[in-house]
Amino acid sequence: MNPTFNWVRLAQRIPVRVKLTSVPKGTQLIVGRTATVTVVPRATPGTTA
Repeated sequence: MNPTFNWVRLAQRIPVRVKLTSVPKGTQLIVGRTATVTVVPRATPGTTA
């Protein structure tokens, strides 16, 4: 019998530093929580994004 998994497996854990520029009022930031992060690169002058 195959086990049933009811959670998302983490493929990799990569340590990163995140700088938050604004946090919505009433939001609690708690150490150790899991998050989904979207990286949006900044356009470099002279290139198209």
